[in-house]
Amino acid sequence: MTKEIKWLAIAEIKRAAAKSRKAALECSIEHWRQLVAAPRKELLDADALMLVTVDEDYCALCSRYMGLECNSADCTRCPVARKYHEYCRGDFGYVKALKEYSRTITEASAFRRWRTAAKKVLRQLTEIAEELKKGK
Repeated sequence: MTKEIKWLAIAEIKRAAAKSRKAALECSIEHWRQLVAAPRKELLDADALMLVTVDEDYCALCSRYMGLECNSADCTRCPVARKYHEYCRGDFGYVKALKEYSRTITEASAFRRWRTAAKKVLRQLTEIAEELKKGK
């Protein structure tokens, strides 16, 4: 039996976003770790209870860098935008993950594709954190 996930609360995400770029990135990585680790039922239950979802409200980087709307001028300061030059689109895996997440809500068969897409986002965020540690 897997241990139930203690989902990050919005207040924790907002605190990390306010603290620093490093804290926001670490919080975003933890959010995606939770998403990747969650069994489908737990993920759907948490989504139904509004404990987690895949959007900017649960992303500490978005909370830190996004203006009034996504793709705002503030987003260009986000480490994701700096690396991928297209905010959370293009080569960054978020859009694919979001699409598969939406399907997972209604289609059990989509969960594997969701997890693969979520793992890509987690890997990309982890790579950004490693690059920042090295000073790139």
